[in-house]
Amino acid sequence: MAVTVPGTGGGIVTLTGGYGDTLGLAQQLSTQLTALSISGSLLISSDSRTGGIAVPAASTPPGGTQTYVILAGAGSVNATVPGGYNYVIGDKTAASTIIGSNTTVLTNTVGATVEVTGTSTIAAAGGNNLLSGIGTYVISAGDGADTLLGTGAGTLAGGAGTNVVVAMGSNTIISQGSADLIISETGNNSIVSSGANVGILGGSGQIMASISGSGAVVSAGNTQVNMTTSGSGGLIFGGSGSSAGGMNIVDSGSNNTISTFDSNVNVSTGGSNAIVFGGAGALNAILGGPNNTVVGGSGSSTINASGNAMVFGGTGNIAFVGGAGTATVLGASGGSENVTVGSGGVLLSSGSSNNATVTAGAGATTLFGGTGSSIDFVGSGSGFIFVGGSGPQTINASGSSTDNTFSGGSQPSAALRMIGGSGEDLMFAGPGSSTLTGGANEDIFAFFNSSTDGLGNVVTDFDASGDIVVFSGYSTLESASSLQNAAIVNGSGVTLTLSDSTTVTFSNLTAASQLNGRILYG
Repeated sequence: MAVTVPGTGGGIVTLTGGYGDTLGLAQQLSTQLTALSISGSLLISSDSRTGGIAVPAASTPPGGTQTYVILAGAGSVNATVPGGYNYVIGDKTAASTIIGSNTTVLTNTVGATVEVTGTSTIAAAGGNNLLSGIGTYVISAGDGADTLLGTGAGTLAGGAGTNVVVAMGSNTIISQGSADLIISETGNNSIVSSGANVGILGGSGQIMASISGSGAVVSAGNTQVNMTTSGSGGLIFGGSGSSAGGMNIVDSGSNNTISTFDSNVNVSTGGSNAIVFGGAGALNAILGGPNNTVVGGSGSSTINASGNAMVFGGTGNIAFVGGAGTATVLGASGGSENVTVGSGGVLLSSGSSNNATVTAGAGATTLFGGTGSSIDFVGSGSGFIFVGGSGPQTINASGSSTDNTFSGGSQPSAALRMIGGSGEDLMFAGPGSSTLTGGANEDIFAFFNSSTDGLGNVVTDFDASGDIVVFSGYSTLESASSLQNAAIVNGSGVTLTLSDSTTVTFSNLTAASQLNGRILYG
């Protein structure tokens, strides 16, 4: 759009077209200057020289009159404008340089380099511009590829082109271009970005950012970052080292990836399909949307999930609270997890040498053991199904009142310790060796020939008044009574030997007759 301003001798100067500057300052200045001209309160001068020039000093106007210089004509100019000019119009036919202080500069769409100090305004209607302000400023660019530099306090507004913005001090940055690069070098800067593929780099200080475009890349550096994003496909990185800035992130978009590195990070995901990588810093994640993923790091992670969630443990502690969605937690080797089951249920697979505590909830719980792992299950909600893995492992539900199902799994190398609570537990031995403790209430200990593999098992607390032991699929030539008759009774308890050489020792019993009526054989 064309912008007109008053010229000398009552004429009119029309700045070349374009889309205008982002904040619409050019049009505002046009209206303002026209009103001043009509009222006789505008003292206008014009300079059509080219090359390096020093604009003559402004005339001293009567009270209430504004001074105004037009740099017009063919070619380019490198003009230093002395103090005293309220307005400078750059309307050369080639890109020019304008240097001024405590003034307002309006340029056409050819492009320009403009440097201002003091309290100043720059409105670049178009073209490719280098615009710099020191002090207090408002800088508004058009649709070209612009570079905006601000040192002090002010507003830096890029247009629809691909722009570079460097801010030091206290600035409001408006980014509408595609693939803009914003560098918050120092100070406290506020960023509003609506274009796609923006890049934001923090230095030191603080960033407040609101991002709505897709494909944003944010790197915190040593800056404290407080940001919201509703865009998709973004990459957000924390800082590195002991001086890494912290981050507070509200993500309502989709498919964004957040990697915390060494920063302490609070993140809330109201959108979907976010992936959050923990690092050395502390991570606090609230997963409100569906299908979000957290990968723990070496720092501690606290995770609250109301939707479906996937959590991969790290070497740091994981504290997870589930909600209505289904959650999967995969423990890392050497890691630890504290899991509270929500109404949607939890599947926990512990890694090797992993320690986990699971608190029962309204939803179902499925647990998988790992080599050297230890899982404690507590609470009074719904029970669990446990499947053992390889090597030594412990599942301890002594702190629960739920009805639980234990399975020794399918690994002959397993050495399982399974401990029930005050509920009615069902314990299946596997091909490995198992130590089974049913706990209070009536429990069932089950041995299937298709699962056992000739190793030794121990039942530590068989209650002859309520517990049952089941042997299934073994030799039809044997029976409950024949097993009892052949039992070995010694200081280790009562030991029964099955047809595949699997042994079951009831370590708390002293006579085979205590098993009368408690064996189901078939």
